Amino acid sequence: MSHYIRQAMSFSAKAFYIGKTRKDPLTQRGEPSNKSISKFIQDNGEITWKIVMTIPDHQLHPEFGEAYLINCFKKKLSHLTLLNKNSPHEMALDTYDNKSESFINKLGMLLV
Repeated sequence: MSHYIRQAMSFSAKAFYIGKTRKDPLTQRGEPSNKSISKFIQDNGEITWKIVMTIPDHQLHPEFGEAYLINCFKKKLSHLTLLNKNSPHEMALDTYDNKSESFINKLGMLLV
């Protein structure tokens, strides 16, 4: 399994979603769907998804990997729209680690 950062694109806007691939997307959360994404589609029309970055699990914190990526994105790339509703792990608070920061910095460089 791995983590991914997807970019949602429409004619008028773009946004991002951080998730984790699952073994069986039919029974586990594999495709992002939440109120933030629904609102983004409602406001901007039909969207397409593009995977911008894939990150192997072993390169992130074993327990808080996805949460740390989300927290770091919110702090470092606050000018961009993130479609994740909340941090997926309450214990991660609003912190992140150096590994997550490294990947978010790389993402920022890709988007320039």
